[in-house]
Amino acid sequence: MYLRIDARWIEESLQQFEEQSGREIGIDDRGALSAAVHRHTYELHAGEPFYVEVPVRAAVLLQMFAVTRPLADYNGLVGCALAMRYMRESGQPVKPPGGGMAELVGGVRDGTLTLRTTAARLRSWVRD
Repeated sequence: MYLRIDARWIEESLQQFEEQSGREIGIDDRGALSAAVHRHTYELHAGEPFYVEVPVRAAVLLQMFAVTRPLADYNGLVGCALAMRYMRESGQPVKPPGGGMAELVGGVRDGTLTLRTTAARLRSWVRD
């Protein structure tokens, strides 16, 4: 299943995050939000997505938020929430172990986890 996201999808997600967590997240860099959408939907050839697998597409979202930090705060947490929402809405819900998502964010930020290794970790957490 190929779920194509747009800016509205991200803005909806941010609003849901604020409502569910009670935390206010300010947007510091709308350009970085736009870059996340464009990277996620990148096509090498017209009509052919470059990032084909669901876990890779989810990892793109997590990586973009953890690294570019478009929000005033909670970038890692929001990146995780976006990745999990994307996986769920694509029919591959994940159940990470305790501390698993925090480890992902840390690994992405310090460069020890690449896009592919992050995706592999997400894939390993898919629930049946």
